[in-house]
Amino acid sequence: MQINFLDRYQNSIPSNRTLKSKNVSAVSNYKKINFCASINPDSLDITLSKGLSKLKKYTKEEYQRLNKQEIKQLRQEYKKIADRNIYYVQKEESHEITSERIKDYCNEKYGEDNYKIITIGRSLSTIGKVLGYKIGEENVINLPLSDAGKYLNKKYTDILKKDGEIDRLREFLSTIGLSKDDRKLSGKHYVIMDYSATGKSLKGATRLLTRSDVLGTRHVHSLSVCDCMTNFLEENRLNSELSFCTYKPYAFVSRAENLRDIPEAMKIPERHDTESRLFLFKLLDNQMNHSKLKSKSDTKKPNIIQRFLQRIFT
Repeated sequence: MQINFLDRYQNSIPSNRTLKSKNVSAVSNYKKINFCASINPDSLDITLSKGLSKLKKYTKEEYQRLNKQEIKQLRQEYKKIADRNIYYVQKEESHEITSERIKDYCNEKYGEDNYKIITIGRSLSTIGKVLGYKIGEENVINLPLSDAGKYLNKKYTDILKKDGEIDRLREFLSTIGLSKDDRKLSGKHYVIMDYSATGKSLKGATRLLTRSDVLGTRHVHSLSVCDCMTNFLEENRLNSELSFCTYKPYAFVSRAENLRDIPEAMKIPERHDTESRLFLFKLLDNQMNHSKLKSKSDTKKPNIIQRFLQRIFT
């Protein structure tokens, strides 16, 4: 079992203590007093609750349905979380830096607006989401393929073919814009991307998706996300975060042990914890408001990025 050490202090806040002030305790109609560090869903402000309820898939379109008061309230509640847990701010910056690096790398290699990214599994789910805000949400597809290294085994994939699993996969992919015909019509490069701890998962996913009866090999490429980083500190920071599964709790897809599980696993998991929902809102809010974080990932200012990364590891 992998443990996310970056988040383990998230809830380490002292529990409530009994109030001794008679003046405060005498106010019987003050129902929203909440001294707990975490957010109690039962005491959420109506405006905050309404704002969160509008965010189902965390898209730009959903964001535009929020009114100014709802956005203000969501930001205020998120700030309370970030003020007591600095790791949230670092996660924001990491998403900004990584998504910007992927965009720069692919723009240079394939041409701007000339590629579609297919992120594999849960590890890159939120990073892919932020990337989609930058290059177009329709240009990033998060495909759940758990333990994809098994698709390197030809005998195993032969069985899947015989059982009709690969044919059903191809039919499903065509419903989400991932088919040979879609690729030909778009003229874009399809880039299969994953975090490669051993490389097997990325190779397995690529072997499966580039079969002649799925996407084929023409203009389909594989890319490890760490290859997009521009220096050792960036790569080391990203390796650390992804190896400890830092972003899996916020993933927009679930595990898909088998090909038949993919359609269901692509449904966004239902979330009840307010902190996760506010963090995902903040990632979207940053992009919608041209966050100042972007200046920290500007390739013309490498010293800013390096100082940020050094702060994490020292």
